[in-house]
Amino acid sequence: MSEEMLKSRIDGLEKGQKEVRDDVRLIKENHLVHIQDDITELKICSKEHGTDLKWLKRFFFYIASATVAGLIAAVLNLMISI
Repeated sequence: MSEEMLKSRIDGLEKGQKEVRDDVRLIKENHLVHIQDDITELKICSKEHGTDLKWLKRFFFYIASATVAGLIAAVLNLMISI
């Protein structure tokens, strides 16, 4: 290979290396902003889903209350029959 070809090849490699360095620096500087945006979106989604599940919590509360009331009635019935 001629010296001129080697120099052009080295220049091309250095240019590519500089582009990679610039891209890494850009990602390093901007990643916090993207993470913060993603966290904000997650908070909004979790807030929406939290209110969507209110009916489910209420349903299980009623089931648990009915179960406890049934147990108390069974114990009282047992006490009365003895």
